[in-house]
Amino acid sequence: ASHAPRSLLEWVEEGTQGLMELRDSRPDLLTGDTSIPGLIRQGRTRAILDYVAGLSDQQAVQVHAQLNGTVL
Repeated sequence: ASHAPRSLLEWVEEGTQGLMELRDSRPDLLTGDTSIPGLIRQGRTRAILDYVAGLSDQQAVQVHAQLNGTVL
């Protein structure tokens, strides 16, 4: 995760926190594994999918290089 873009890490944290709050206030709205590890996985997965879906082709190439520690 050290090569991950800061915005992605922030999205993961915010998404996971939101799921934890929902678990406390409206657990009936959650699906799947609602254990703490399960919600962490769901928050991370959702953030990554949303992040990647919003990338242009050029941005995707740049993020791939950043994650692999290569220079373009």
